[in-house]
Amino acid sequence: MRKLVFFVVLIISNWASAQSNYALNFDGVDDYVSTPAYVVPTSGNFTVEFWVYATTYSGYQEFVSQGSSGSAFYIGTTNSSGVIRCGDNWGSTGVTMPLSRWVHIALVKSGGSATLYLDGVQKASLASGYSISSAGSNFQIGTQYGGLGEYFNGKMDELRVWNVARTQAEIKANMFNKNLPNGASGLVAYYRFNEGSGTTTANSSTNTSGIDGIVTNGPTWTASPIQFGGNALHFDQGDDRVIAPLATTTTSNVTMELWISHEGGTSTDHLLVSNGIMGTNGYAMYINTQRKLCVQFNAVGVWNTNYVFTPNVWTHIALVINTTGFIVYINGANVYSNTATPVTPTGSFILGFNTVAGGQPFDGKMDEVRIWNTARTQTEIQNNMNGEIDPSTSGLALYYTFNQGIAAGDNTGLTSVIDQASNGYNGTLTNFALSGSTSNYLSQNSNLFILPLQWLSFTATKQNNNVLLQWSTAQEQNTKDFIVQHSTDGRSWTNVATNPATGNSSSTTNYSYLHTAPVNSMNYYRILQTDLDGRSSYSPIRSVKFDANSSAVEVMSNPVVNGLLQIKINASISTPVSLHSGNGKLLWSRQLTPGIHSINVSRYSKGIYFLNIGEEMNKILLQ
Repeated sequence: MRKLVFFVVLIISNWASAQSNYALNFDGVDDYVSTPAYVVPTSGNFTVEFWVYATTYSGYQEFVSQGSSGSAFYIGTTNSSGVIRCGDNWGSTGVTMPLSRWVHIALVKSGGSATLYLDGVQKASLASGYSISSAGSNFQIGTQYGGLGEYFNGKMDELRVWNVARTQAEIKANMFNKNLPNGASGLVAYYRFNEGSGTTTANSSTNTSGIDGIVTNGPTWTASPIQFGGNALHFDQGDDRVIAPLATTTTSNVTMELWISHEGGTSTDHLLVSNGIMGTNGYAMYINTQRKLCVQFNAVGVWNTNYVFTPNVWTHIALVINTTGFIVYINGANVYSNTATPVTPTGSFILGFNTVAGGQPFDGKMDEVRIWNTARTQTEIQNNMNGEIDPSTSGLALYYTFNQGIAAGDNTGLTSVIDQASNGYNGTLTNFALSGSTSNYLSQNSNLFILPLQWLSFTATKQNNNVLLQWSTAQEQNTKDFIVQHSTDGRSWTNVATNPATGNSSSTTNYSYLHTAPVNSMNYYRILQTDLDGRSSYSPIRSVKFDANSSAVEVMSNPVVNGLLQIKINASISTPVSLHSGNGKLLWSRQLTPGIHSINVSRYSKGIYFLNIGEEMNKILLQ
């Protein structure tokens, strides 16, 4: 009998654990949550963000509110069209609230301006004149201030109020509560709604006390998929697909890469990814009925790489299109190349289904989908394919990690795949069951590591005879330290300093270091970040040039990224400038007038070049 009791207790315990993530469900009649004080700052900057699942446009509805008529704070919808409203000083934003799916809303006040984000994408803004009242009702959730009704009908989760203007990168970084501590800098209030029962919802922020919410008139607790999860996406070989805006329109210097685990079906071709309209333009990759990888340049041709996939084995694929053709890498190894070039893409970016032919559905899992506006080198692919990367990495156009939701759980309504890159190419899950293990989020490949840190910026500037290095991060998890590295050629590096890290942070953290021994030539800098578990990542490279004599010309972008060389002519007359290859071959020569010049060097391969400016020679690194 003891064994039976233990078994029953274990089942109950596991069920409770699986149901530990909750949201509040409001009935639209009289449900709401009240707090005993103001929560949204009435002066200065602020950010209010939350997840919401709206079910109807019936009547005016308020998600959150505070204050009194005239200059009140509220976020809600109009009675018929469902257009989002943001307080008396803004009113209608012109943005229609999506129904029957989870949507992340963030309203950011910065000075007198306001910006509205949906799912991390800016949708509307007010340039000036935004302010809120310092009088009236306390902070309310699910109803209008002052007892005016306008009750919300739907679900809400992860409500946060900040006393700072959060950036788009910061909003995305913690959208699914990845490592957001209760004491995060600037976090005024944090309602997780994870109680699961009772009439109180606690403010989890340790920065503010006395603002717990009182659950009034019976909002119900319901399971929520709004959580961070190290997941991949599983396609059912039926009609599942992800559709997004076109990721890039370039026909050269572009890279598409992703991880897949193909389940081995041979009854049809299986489309993996298409940037453009199948059969008409752009480029795509698919697996044929012999389980071989094929590249298709729509309206140009199809090439069989003859690489055969092993069923249910995670495999990394990269298609690199450069100025002379394309290369296919499998697990970092070059398996195929061709001189063909594609037609300019139009249409959409699609994963897992041929929407033109109405078939070729994928069977298996995908993860770490990335589109670049650069032709990645084999070394770059190998160095970055085994885990997450910094979403702000130069050249990254689209980036899906799929790290959201409950693996094989109920993810109903979580249909927007967040693009972690800055361009906002969110994908829409279409026809996914979002429940169970065949058409849903599933646990990712255990060999992929999750990025613990997100770089925001890194600069290097002259300060008299020194170089001031400044960098900032958007989030950190178990970060150990930052090692400042210096180089005189961009290849061999020396450690010059070590800065201890914050360790765990969800807000912007700033660091600096003054290098007092730069050389009278080109100085290159980068930051090596290390974690407590030994993992590491590099910042971008920055350069500063010192010269005993004042130079008439400055090279403003060295190393050169994205194929654009920037030169500033300080002299008052035109100056002869020429570019040479590493072995001294003249590539071009021209006279440049005073001012800043941007020169396209994308047609040259990556490596070291020499820029002759009058009598002066500069070493240039193309990346």
